[in-house]
Amino acid sequence: MMQANTNDISRNIPIHPRDRHFDFDQVQERDWHSGDPVKTLIFNGLSITFPAGERFFIRSVRRFQKRLSDPVLMEQVKSFVTQEAQHTREHVNYNSRMEGQGYRVSMLEDETYAQLNLAEQKLSETSQLAVTCALEHFTAILAHELLTNEALLENATRNTGTSGCGMPLRKPSTKASLMMS
Repeated sequence: MMQANTNDISRNIPIHPRDRHFDFDQVQERDWHSGDPVKTLIFNGLSITFPAGERFFIRSVRRFQKRLSDPVLMEQVKSFVTQEAQHTREHVNYNSRMEGQGYRVSMLEDETYAQLNLAEQKLSETSQLAVTCALEHFTAILAHELLTNEALLENATRNTGTSGCGMPLRKPSTKASLMMS
């Protein structure tokens, strides 16, 4: 059984899954970020990778779930899985909207799934968990910057409930640090 380090700061930071449902139909413009297709495509490209990535994260964490004995860490893992599933749902909905606008989302999603499936075949379970931690940390840094630097979303079409832009943004968390406990 795996025990968490009781001195780890992440033990004191709970994960609170937020079951938000976004109305992407509110944003009618194809180029919702300042009318700029390049700015919009940067965000859209990120969203396309998230469903496959979040499902990879869930699988990599679940592989260790039965080895846990610490109740705090067990609850954090449960909350992490719930939160990732909710993020996946919203990005699937957003990506479906993009597909309806003529973007070749399915092709890019398929490539992302293929690359992550290859990683699962080639990497150890521990390495997959490390990849999950690294990518979660990276997305937390991105989300923090987007939520604290108003200039990055200046002139983006406003969508109620999506942190001010056409796509859902994740609140930064300490998920990556708790998984390494």
